[in-house]
Amino acid sequence: MNNRTAVKKLVVAGMIAAAYTVLTLAPVVKELSFYAVQLRLAEILNLAAFIDPIYGTGVVLGCFISNLASPFGMMDALLGTAATALAVFLIGRTKNLFAASLWPALVNGAIIGAEINFFENVPLGPAWFLNPLLVMAGELAVVTAVGYPVFKFFVLNRVLASKS
Repeated sequence: MNNRTAVKKLVVAGMIAAAYTVLTLAPVVKELSFYAVQLRLAEILNLAAFIDPIYGTGVVLGCFISNLASPFGMMDALLGTAATALAVFLIGRTKNLFAASLWPALVNGAIIGAEINFFENVPLGPAWFLNPLLVMAGELAVVTAVGYPVFKFFVLNRVLASKS
């Protein structure tokens, strides 16, 4: 990869970070971005790592910046960012877009669901699984149900594709 291509990819990653932050913290969507029932529209951008793993760095940076405003504070900035980093890492190594769209639900459901349980003092037992399932459902709704068809269109039409 030449320097010009590397710079272009870093600029795109920066734009993704900015878009993620705006799509998470804008007043219209901020209330949907935190807690167990999350419909964080910015999560669609996780699929950018399918197109080029370097774009995942923009998603991770945008997630960290956004989670600084989380009601769970620095713990969410660290755990939420780690969950996103793991999800985009796995997306970048998955060859099938639909399968890739499932990683955010699985990873965030487990990590963010457990984090919410910790902060809300949810005891172990059947109720403990509710928050992970709610986070997973929100991720599936946003990333798989909405993001997958959008990215599939781009990949099939080679608008952004480096993988197909």
